[in-house]
Amino acid sequence: MKKGIGLFLICILTPTLLLFPIKDVRADDYMEKFKYTGPYYGSYTLYAPFRTSGGANDYNTITSKYNNPRRATSSHGGVDFQAQLARDVYSIARGIVRSVNDIIDSKPFGYYVVVQLDINGNGSYDNVYARYVHLSRIDVNVGDIVWTTTRLGRSGNTGADSYNQSPSSSALRSLPWEKYYSNIAAWKYGQELDFISDYYNSGRTFYVACYGKSGSTKIAAQEVVMYVRLHNSSNDFTMYNMVHLGSDKYSVTIPTGDFPNGTRVEFFFRGRPNTTTTYHHGFYPAKFASPPIPPDKTKAWHMYNKIL
Repeated sequence: MKKGIGLFLICILTPTLLLFPIKDVRADDYMEKFKYTGPYYGSYTLYAPFRTSGGANDYNTITSKYNNPRRATSSHGGVDFQAQLARDVYSIARGIVRSVNDIIDSKPFGYYVVVQLDINGNGSYDNVYARYVHLSRIDVNVGDIVWTTTRLGRSGNTGADSYNQSPSSSALRSLPWEKYYSNIAAWKYGQELDFISDYYNSGRTFYVACYGKSGSTKIAAQEVVMYVRLHNSSNDFTMYNMVHLGSDKYSVTIPTGDFPNGTRVEFFFRGRPNTTTTYHHGFYPAKFASPPIPPDKTKAWHMYNKIL
């Protein structure tokens, strides 16, 4: 088996703040605790890029997660799948082809196709793009309307000697893709897609799931922290170490002495894989231009916000 395709999912929308009640704090119940309740919830599950011989979704093994820390200056900007060479690759939703690169030795992506998606199928293209990279063949042209039954090309390893590169523009924002696969057991209900998976909170206590992938090897997090400060301020961030609960889940409770009840705060999460090799940190929401440690308080990092 060869690594055949890196599915780069890039979005310039700001991810939605997720708030929903939690009845308990079981560390192993990812399916329930991380269930998405924002836009498209319960209506739209994206297709897999690969299909079985019978046409069903084939949720291939993921070898490198979105936002996965790497040795390069930024975290991984896509999802890498393990696939046989020259396997058919399909669109994950209805869309329109916006860009095609057919220069085989182009670095770092080789042959690739960019599709603007119509996620909810209402006939209007959303501000969400999927880039299919490292293809061995391209079967579509710019302007083509594609469906989930449309073959975009075939898996390959073009541009494969530059896997560690990723987009560096801080203008690119991630859409947490686990939301669209929250019912897929093969991908741990979406947890296999992002290095740090979507947070949820119960009052002042916050939870995230975090682990990395390197090929078939799962890499536990060495540390996971949460940065918090007053909303719309240039204050220094307060850093909280999150406690490992097991099952890749981490939590922290924000002290009332630091931020009283009723205070609106802004925050993000950082994780570091537990490995002897030096890797950079992964952030959530994902930041392709990784903030320094500690974060520069004068810059407007992409963050969540809520009232405690």
